[in-house]
Amino acid sequence: MFSRLYNAVRQHKKKICFSVGLVGGAYLLNRYLQRKLRDWETKQTQSYIDQIKHQHHFENILQTSDNTILTLLEKIREPLLALLETDSLLEKLKTRPANRLELWEEIKVRILTFALASVYAESLLASLVRVQLGVVGGYVFVNSQRAQQNSGGVLPALTNQDIHQRYLAQVQHFFENGLHELVRVVRDAVVAAFGHIGLKERVGPADFAVGFDFVKKHVSRDSKKPLPGFLRLLLPPLEVEGDTDDVRVLNVMILETRDVLETDDFSKVLGMCIDRGITSLTNDVEACYQNMLAAERENGSGERTAASSLAVSTGFPMAKLLPVLRNSLVSGRQDGFLRTVLQEELLRSMIANVYEAFCQTEDADRINHNLAPLSS
Repeated sequence: MFSRLYNAVRQHKKKICFSVGLVGGAYLLNRYLQRKLRDWETKQTQSYIDQIKHQHHFENILQTSDNTILTLLEKIREPLLALLETDSLLEKLKTRPANRLELWEEIKVRILTFALASVYAESLLASLVRVQLGVVGGYVFVNSQRAQQNSGGVLPALTNQDIHQRYLAQVQHFFENGLHELVRVVRDAVVAAFGHIGLKERVGPADFAVGFDFVKKHVSRDSKKPLPGFLRLLLPPLEVEGDTDDVRVLNVMILETRDVLETDDFSKVLGMCIDRGITSLTNDVEACYQNMLAAERENGSGERTAASSLAVSTGFPMAKLLPVLRNSLVSGRQDGFLRTVLQEELLRSMIANVYEAFCQTEDADRINHNLAPLSS
């Protein structure tokens, strides 16, 4: 039996060797492929986890920016109310002074300037803080990536918490200086748009819509930017003084932010916010008009009915509208516009692009970032 087996092996030696080699090779290849598959699955899983962490970090940045913007809203309201207050003028009117006509004209200008300046200021605040939080978020992400480096040891962070706080505090320039300049610009436009409308002249929502559109064009000076020179309103003109590493990094971050603010995309976002604000303001005036019209109709017949019919066709006298506009556009102004505009896709796309641009590189001297184009 053994001789037969020996003869069979001897006779088919090449076939047997080939078969053994084939089976062994297949086994080794299978082991190799299984190991590669496990490595690939591990990498894919890690990549998926990293993407989830990245997305979660961005969502946190987005939420933080929204909360910050809404919290800072009072920083806009208080200076505007102080600059454009009307209480003192109303007190003077109680004494029936000789210049009461001029006082009413001033009240008209201040009410409309407050309403329009609020739209511009809130739009600037939302756009600026979204950019700032996108920049900070990118740096934080890069810092976390550098801390996880396995080769060559852990890399030092590019920034720290103190730098971030000092960087975000740059918005204080807008509250302390920029708002004053903004009020001056908007007031000039309001005088040009509404100064010729007398207190006895009847005006309706359409007249205000035309006036608001005139203000927008007057402020933009027919340029592609909705507010030419807005950069000087938002950020200090000079670099932060100091010769420390932190100050140098801070100045780089400020310079990077200026680069972003000077892009056409930022102007596009700012213009969108202002357009939404003007539309919201027009709707508020329409609501005031409808409320006054309803009140007129509820007051009976005769002269009241005739006055109501006249209001439908020609509007109300400006003097009669002013107290209602003051209550709605000044005292009653809420954060509805700001909350609405923060949900705009264009504003979300901007912070996403800024965040991603600042996540893509680890160079400390990062000045020029390639921002993806915004979707319309």
